[in-house]
Amino acid sequence: MRVVHNGLCFMGPPCNSWVIASQSYYKRSSRRPRGDIRNPDVLKFNAIADFVANLVDLCVFLGVYFVIEQPLSSLLFAYPSIARALAEAGAHRVVVWLGKFGADTPKPLALWGTAPWLTELAYIDSTLPQLAQGTLCDTDSSGGFTGRRDGMAESALYPARFCRLVARLQSEHTKPAGL
Repeated sequence: MRVVHNGLCFMGPPCNSWVIASQSYYKRSSRRPRGDIRNPDVLKFNAIADFVANLVDLCVFLGVYFVIEQPLSSLLFAYPSIARALAEAGAHRVVVWLGKFGADTPKPLALWGTAPWLTELAYIDSTLPQLAQGTLCDTDSSGGFTGRRDGMAESALYPARFCRLVARLQSEHTKPAGL
C-alpha cells in the first residue's frame, strides 16, 4: 500500500505449480489451468494466483504500474482470475532472456504488465547476445535447453544487471518533467 501513483509493483509468484515440469503432479494444462483441485497443493497455488489477480486490480485502482514475471512455459497467465485481471488492466506481454543479463541459465521469461517501459526492455533484450547455456540447465534432444530440477530455486534469482535496468527504466518513466 506504500507504492505511490505511477510506482511499480513487480511480482514473481511461485512458478513451480505452473510450469511444464510439474504438469504431471498438478494436472494443469492450457485447457485445465485450475489443475487438480482435489490436490491441496493446487488449491494453495490457485489461492496465490487469486491473490495476484486481486493485487493487479488494486494496482489499477491506485494508478500503480505492475509487472508479473513467470517462466515462458508457465500456465499462470491462463488461470481465469489472472487472465481476467490482465485483460481488464490492458496489460501486454513481452519476453526477455535472463541469460542475457548474467543469469546462469538462458531462462526466457514472460513479463505481463502495464509498465510503460516493457517494450523498451524487450528491445534492449533483443540487442544483447545470448550468453552460454550456464550450469542450471541441460541441452535437450532437439538442441534446446531445459532447466534442471536441482537448479530451480537458484534460477529464480534475478541477475543484478536485470534489476538495475528495470530500476533505471522505471525511474526514467516516472521522473517529473524538467529533472
